[in-house]
This record gives sequence, C-alpha cells and structure tokens, in this order.
Amino acid sequence: MLTRLKEEKNIDWNDCPDWYKWGTFIKKEGYLLETETPTKAKVMVKRHRTATSSFPLSGFSPEHMRFLLCKEINNTEKADVSVNS
Repeated sequence: MLTRLKEEKNIDWNDCPDWYKWGTFIKKEGYLLETETPTKAKVMVKRHRTATSSFPLSGFSPEHMRFLLCKEINNTEKADVSVNS
C-alpha cells in the first residue's frame, strides 16, 4: 500500500508528519505555576493545559497503556511516551 501511495500519488510516507500518520492524542496536563496572592505572597498553584502527542502504537507497552488510560498527565509522563517508544 505504501508503494502504491508513492507510485500513484508521489507521496512518501516517511516524509509525512507524525500527526498525519498516527493521529493525535489529547490529554489534560498538570503543571505548577508560581503566582502572587492579593497580599503579594508567592504561592505555587496547580494549573491544567491541553497536551498533544503523536506516536505509533505498534504494541501496547506499559508506558503506552498508562498514557492512554490516565485522566491527566504531568510533564515527565509526556516525555516518557514519544515517537521512539
């Protein structure tokens, strides 16, 4: 099928971006933010943002399963699941 894509449409699968080949996983990512209260006291608060990742699921490693099934990830977990996993 990849040969046919290259021959008929002149599209090289290896040149396509990861999000195009594998889709995009979207998770809620928790992080700490240093801010000030109205009394000017510095505090660390937990905030959330949307994190996206694209990687092939050639197998279900423990890292992939944890990423797929968890409700929220943090910065270190996002780095654990990469294209090279």
